[in-house]
Amino acid sequence: MLLAEALDRRAVKRLDSSYYPSTSGERPNGCYELTPVQRPYVGYAGFSPFGVTGWHYEEDSVTFPLYHSPDAGYAAIVKPTPGGLFGHGMSWGVGAAALTTPNRQTIAARRTGDADPQLCEEWATRGH
Repeated sequence: MLLAEALDRRAVKRLDSSYYPSTSGERPNGCYELTPVQRPYVGYAGFSPFGVTGWHYEEDSVTFPLYHSPDAGYAAIVKPTPGGLFGHGMSWGVGAAALTTPNRQTIAARRTGDADPQLCEEWATRGH
C-alpha cells in the first residue's frame, strides 16, 4: 500500500523492526503483504511476506523495494493504471546471495480502497 505520508518511527519499529532505507532519503511511506503466485520461486520478493517500504515517483513510474539487505534485494517498478499498478520487479544479489537464474517478474496490484495505515497493522499481526 502506498501511503501519502511517511509512517512515524514508532510505527515503523512496531510494524517491521528489520526495516531500513534502501537509499539515502527514503521515507517509510508504504507497506506490503505478499503472496507469491509463481512456484517454485527463486528470488527475494516475499523473503519477508510483510514489510514496510519507501516508494517514490521516477518519471512516470513508481519505484519501491520489497526486500533489501547489504548483499541482496528486490526492486519493483510499476506504472499507475485505472485499476491499480502494473509493471515488473527483479531480484539482485552479490557473492553468496547471487542468483543464477533469470528472475524478472510481472507485478500486478489492484486497488481495493483508500490507503489506510491500519491495514499495515493488520498485515503485520497475521503471524509473519
